[in-house]
Amino acid sequence: MKTVLKPQYYASIFPDLKDIAFNYGYNLVLHGSMLRDFDLIAISWIEKVGDYKEMLSEFGNYIGSYLRSDTKTCFDQQTEKPHGRIAYTINISHHGYLDISILPTLNT
Repeated sequence: MKTVLKPQYYASIFPDLKDIAFNYGYNLVLHGSMLRDFDLIAISWIEKVGDYKEMLSEFGNYIGSYLRSDTKTCFDQQTEKPHGRIAYTINISHHGYLDISILPTLNT
């Protein structure tokens, strides 16, 4: 897929990813240009949120990401960021990848 088509593809999957996040108690917001990757932020939206790793697995299942053989997850990377934020990368085959930050919660 050409780079020029990535924003259109990312925009087409965003509503469903947002619905998945909502089911776990997160609001999913978009940031970035969507040219290289799909930058998202998951913000806890209710008092007690679900397991964000399960949410990320559902994202991976939805987009058809492969499971890593070493961890049996769809996460290619986990990076600790400032203020407790954790960033994950999930491949979307030749379409690019999700770069999602999870903001910390009191029950994480």
